[in-house]
Amino acid sequence: MMKSRESLALLVILGLGSIGLFLGWSQFWFLTDDAFIAFRYISNSQLGHGYVWNPPPFFPVEGYTSFLWVALLDRIWSLTGIEPPDSANWVSLFFAWASLSLTVFVVSRIKWPDSSSV
Repeated sequence: MMKSRESLALLVILGLGSIGLFLGWSQFWFLTDDAFIAFRYISNSQLGHGYVWNPPPFFPVEGYTSFLWVALLDRIWSLTGIEPPDSANWVSLFFAWASLSLTVFVVSRIKWPDSSSV
């Protein structure tokens, strides 16, 4: 069981890490040109053509890097009406924060040796 002092320290680290994450994210906000490749596939899917670069009569071509990212942004657009260029950075921030939180949780579960035995 963690001591309350250790728990407080981890919460402070999570809080400071979250603030730093948000400040860095907002300072370096951008969409790289490669992101628009995925956005085009999503747009064609929203138009009923599926995940294709060009709609028929052209042959389907798979050119996106991450199927899950394309499918997630497509689903967000379908459910909320928020287009990928407006949602992608926010979704990235959420997953970065989830990774940070998961790391803090894993560190909190580590059984550290007692400092008096070192």
